[in-house]
Amino acid sequence: MDVGALTSGLVTGLREGVEAALIIAIICAYLAKTGNRSQFPLVFLGAGTAIGLSAILGILLFVTVGGFEEPYEQLFEAATLIAAASVVTWMLFWMRRQARSVKGELQAAVDRAIDKGSVTALALLAFVAVIREGLET
Repeated sequence: MDVGALTSGLVTGLREGVEAALIIAIICAYLAKTGNRSQFPLVFLGAGTAIGLSAILGILLFVTVGGFEEPYEQLFEAATLIAAASVVTWMLFWMRRQARSVKGELQAAVDRAIDKGSVTALALLAFVAVIREGLET
């Protein structure tokens, strides 16, 4: 068993899970603050669907990449690692500029979903927030 790969995978999963939980907590806290606790199940439905889809996609990637022949598996992993490092680096710079407005943007999106009375809009907001973190993992 490759303990290094296991550890790095667990740490990455933990980090992305904390980010997703933070986004869901911001949404739920704002719903509670505005007296819309009845919308919590929609948020959890969207988040749960995203978690399930992330798990399915992760398993699918594990199975397909594990089936590659010897040099192609390493080439795929190298390309994926370079792409992931690029995305994470870009996200660090983006988050540094956008950190103050993220909470406000989430709250504005929640307000729009509630104002339109759309059942799917709130679930979709939570789904997109969580699936983004799941795909990063």
